Amino acid sequence: MKLLRKIILFSLYLFITTKILAQDSLNNTNTVSFKVYVTDLGNYSVYTKKNNGIMFGTSGEFSQLGEQTIVLTGSGVPTSGGTFIFAPAIIGPAPRGGNYCGFPLRVQ
Repeated sequence: MKLLRKIILFSLYLFITTKILAQDSLNNTNTVSFKVYVTDLGNYSVYTKKNNGIMFGTSGEFSQLGEQTIVLTGSGVPTSGGTFIFAPAIIGPAPRGGNYCGFPLRVQ
């Protein structure tokens, strides 16, 4: 898969439509949305590492340049309550990979 040459994560807003409870499985209603600035067209993958049993991620294709929103979907089962930091990263070789900004997520 050809990865996007460069996207810039320039702002983050967290949108979780339901409470996240320890021991409850995440599904497609548990999302995190990012505004990105696309400088090259093509495929992309953005994922967090697993933390407390859960992760967020998405893959897709950009067909337009400029500001866009991507939505990462949650998966997994949180093992305990607390506040955990998730850092989405662009998956791919340098200079494509590694751009990220972290966000805290509270599990009840």
